[in-house]
Amino acid sequence: MFFDYEEQAKNHEPVPEELSMFDECGYRILSDIYVLYQRGSITKEQAIDKKRKLKARALKEIQLDNFRDNTAYEREKILRLSEQARTQAKKEPTSENCHALVDTIDGILKNELQQNVILSEHGANCPCCGKFFNQDHAQAKPRFCESCGAMLVW
Repeated sequence: MFFDYEEQAKNHEPVPEELSMFDECGYRILSDIYVLYQRGSITKEQAIDKKRKLKARALKEIQLDNFRDNTAYEREKILRLSEQARTQAKKEPTSENCHALVDTIDGILKNELQQNVILSEHGANCPCCGKFFNQDHAQAKPRFCESCGAMLVW
């Protein structure tokens, strides 16, 4: 089972209090699917299809949330690694200090964030999380990995 609370939703038990808002929405939708099926308003195939679509939407939301988390982590890393150059540029905003800040950030982006994609005859893989890109997706050469947020170099 994809949803840990599916059995409870199937039996129309009250929504568990410890669920996150995301899981509570999933619980309620799942419970509604079971109500419709048990009343005969939808067929078993329709219920399975609705549940499959709910799972797909949930996975998409989880992936998007992971992408946001990873992107925020990378941004924080840039800020942390560039702290000294930023402080110096703020204290003394000379041309040299501003160039040093830009060079620092460029170096971080090139060395820390950009990752060389691992190419194969079947497509490519993200070097950070290993996500597989099929040939069509690899030919599009996305700038970022949709799973982990890493900047990709093709």
